[in-house]
Amino acid sequence: MNIFRILIFNLLLIQIGKIESSETIDGWNHSSGNIQSHRFTHLKQISKLNIKNLKPAWIHHSGEIEPTETVQTSPIFVDGKVISVTLKGNVYAVNPGDGKLLWKTYIGQPAGRRGLSSYMHKSPKLFVPNGEGIVEIDSSSGKILHRYLSGASLVAPIIYKDKIIIATVDNGIKAYNINTKDQIWHVNLEKNNVIPRIWSGFSIEPALGLGYAVTGSSDGLTGFNRGDSDNSVSIIAIDLDEGKIAWSFQHIHHDVWDLDLIGNPIIFNLIGNKKADFVVTILSKAGDILVLNAKNGEPFFEDSFVNVSVQQSTLKGEKLSKFQKIYYLPEPYSNTIIDPKNDFDHLDKINSRYVNTKLRNAKYGFFIPPSVDYDVAMFGLHGGANWFGGSLDLSSDEPEIIIPYNRDPWILRAYYQDKIHYFLIRIIKKIQNYFNPPNQAYLSPWVEMKSKQSQLADKIYSYLPLTPNNEKYVTDCSSCHGIARQGVYQDEAEGDLLYPPLVGLTFTEKFKKVNNVSSLTSLHNEFNISLNISSEEYSKMLDEFRKYDERLKAFNMLGYSSFWQLLLDKDGYPATKPPWGMIAKSNLISGDIVWKKTFGKRIDNNGRLISMGDKNFGGVMTTASKIIFATGTPDKNIYAFDAESGKEIWNYELPYAGSAPPMSYQHNGCQFIAIQATGGKYVGYEKNKGDVLVSFALEECLQN
Repeated sequence: MNIFRILIFNLLLIQIGKIESSETIDGWNHSSGNIQSHRFTHLKQISKLNIKNLKPAWIHHSGEIEPTETVQTSPIFVDGKVISVTLKGNVYAVNPGDGKLLWKTYIGQPAGRRGLSSYMHKSPKLFVPNGEGIVEIDSSSGKILHRYLSGASLVAPIIYKDKIIIATVDNGIKAYNINTKDQIWHVNLEKNNVIPRIWSGFSIEPALGLGYAVTGSSDGLTGFNRGDSDNSVSIIAIDLDEGKIAWSFQHIHHDVWDLDLIGNPIIFNLIGNKKADFVVTILSKAGDILVLNAKNGEPFFEDSFVNVSVQQSTLKGEKLSKFQKIYYLPEPYSNTIIDPKNDFDHLDKINSRYVNTKLRNAKYGFFIPPSVDYDVAMFGLHGGANWFGGSLDLSSDEPEIIIPYNRDPWILRAYYQDKIHYFLIRIIKKIQNYFNPPNQAYLSPWVEMKSKQSQLADKIYSYLPLTPNNEKYVTDCSSCHGIARQGVYQDEAEGDLLYPPLVGLTFTEKFKKVNNVSSLTSLHNEFNISLNISSEEYSKMLDEFRKYDERLKAFNMLGYSSFWQLLLDKDGYPATKPPWGMIAKSNLISGDIVWKKTFGKRIDNNGRLISMGDKNFGGVMTTASKIIFATGTPDKNIYAFDAESGKEIWNYELPYAGSAPPMSYQHNGCQFIAIQATGGKYVGYEKNKGDVLVSFALEECLQN
């Protein structure tokens, strides 16, 4: 009898490794499918043979739309309900068969920004992140049961034994007793003056007692305050029993390119493999795939990377790592390097001149650091992969991972900054926000320049003694470049318009491109900007600016600013040749890329095909019937691909672009595919946002 029990127990352990330890056959109780983040469903009623019969089963409108945001979390299915969130801070449940609202509960913004989860604790409970921590909700009624005030969280918490494990945005990882609600431990991830942010990924493996957090970049494109090493752009394993760091692995050292590790770590059991039983797979914006031994963080593949020396920063006080890694295994699915000879050769003569003018100060290469003397042109700031991560294909003989990714170009810029004007804006903001807290957490740089706060700072600055007050500049140039020469730019939600900062310009190599009136007016003409200025006026203006910048430098009031922008051509499309987005499949045993396929298409306003393969911000899910469901492209389609070949086998146009990975559940004997369709945030997507949750099922199911 004892032997029989041991045999059964071992078989169960094997199944936990092979399948998903937290998904029932008809459930999806974590936004990533399960706590190991597989995004794989064992349901297979929808097959390659009948997928042509897949139709919308229902559409639910939440009635809540934000002009600049989208819902970026997949729904969950628990307690016979589909549970989702809105942008206004609500959690809601709908009937899985018809999409009718069952209950709605306000918890505060942002509600379930990138994930929510559930757990059977006496009765089914929901756990939803928000700006204060985690809100525990009764799934039957929607009643709030408790608020864990851990600090803001974006990713789904996970229950481990009697603990709820919470990955906060910038206050490390915390554990609370799920019964008493008391805090048990707190793992602080701050190291060498860097507080890493957890904004896209957290998973656990109960069999190992370890949790895995993915951290992003810190400090934007500069990092003057950092020490020799830190926990940014890293995968960090946490001992869930002891509340301490078990191991960590840093992908990029002293990152000043915003190349985060991304998505929920994917954990799976290879069962009997000599190198490692459990492995954890992490994706990156840079196009690398990290496969590590989940127990100790050692690379699964021998000689998977080499360290190479990289260029050092020219910014005073910026100390970068002398080495970065080049990854060979697994085979990268993308990279960050733009080839100026081949990536722009599709442009016509006029467009090529326009793009080359924008790239007049650009450098290209492997980890070129930002500088005031040049710009950096590269791929990668929106991926490679992004927050939506990938999915695990368990329908194959060997584990394979499906990766949606982007390949659109960017320019990274660094400039000098007038600290006096910068401090003015900060002081005014603090005073105004104290008396009138802002409704919006983020204003784009373009909107920011036109804000009352910025206008007031400019006004005060213009009356300060010794600040430059050149009449020609104030009359003809300050409306674009700012009264303090601070410049302004559009971000990726608006466009690529740039009026560059001019502070300290004469100290830089960039000045050589505009050191006389002829080159200055020629540059303005290329961007259809009228400029009427004489050589004498320009010389006088530059002389005043140079003297003032020398004073700023002497009194340590000359700082640095930096930002990134999309690199678009004259027609507003990504300047590099298509495709701008793809899906790849990687075999995690051999490390080889199995296939790459274009994903989505760009159509212009006249119905003309511009590109096969477009940027995507939705995600993927894989099924036991060897189908990949994918969404998030500007064409608003949800796609299905054959997981074996990568061939597209079905698509359907949604009301708005998909904004989160698909999920699947079973109800009344029918398999459903649900998808958030609330639009896209960035250039290339429709400006109108949506409030739609759509569920699909086979036509024969809908007729019953």
